[in-house]
Amino acid sequence: MSDTLTLSKREATGSRQSQKLRDEGHVPAVLYGHKEEALSLSIPYKELRKAISHHAKVVNLSGAASGQAILQEVQWDTFHRYLLHVDLLRVSAGEKVHVTVPLELKGDAAGVNEGGVVEQMVTSIEIEAAPASIPEMLHIDVTNLHLGGSMLAKDIADLPEGATLITSADETVVHCVPPAGAPALDDSVAGGSDEPEVVSKKQDEEESEG
Repeated sequence: MSDTLTLSKREATGSRQSQKLRDEGHVPAVLYGHKEEALSLSIPYKELRKAISHHAKVVNLSGAASGQAILQEVQWDTFHRYLLHVDLLRVSAGEKVHVTVPLELKGDAAGVNEGGVVEQMVTSIEIEAAPASIPEMLHIDVTNLHLGGSMLAKDIADLPEGATLITSADETVVHCVPPAGAPALDDSVAGGSDEPEVVSKKQDEEESEG
């Protein structure tokens, strides 16, 4: 079930007025999209913080505006403790929207028992999906990830039905590598070529003469 944000119209704008709203427990916001007029609004801090804690992508709107919107951009203070501003983009059930969804690893990688360390290279994935099917989180199962192996964005199995992967399908999202200071893996373990190195007779003779 989507979280609901109660919107109030914001008559005055500017940094001084925005700070006053924050002091009163509200977050300045802008609602735009669908070729409608952009609205300057405020949202109760607790409601917005709750929606964000739920990893909500689509929220229901009430008060000064109705319908649904996605949290297009959320601005925090320098230390990522206080909400400063939020952009809301209007959406409707029949359209697809471009969103960024957090990515979480699932399972225990086989490579850890082989002495490896799992490193997550990508923490979020871009997709295009209908508002109703936008997930709070995507997962990638690393159970069969061995030492020297890697997994790509296209290996994510829980994309919503009808969703399109925007992130490059061949982008590495997680790999399992030796711990720092450990000897490098040989090609057979790291997925390199199994073909032997070819040394020409001339090269071999030159090395012998040297």
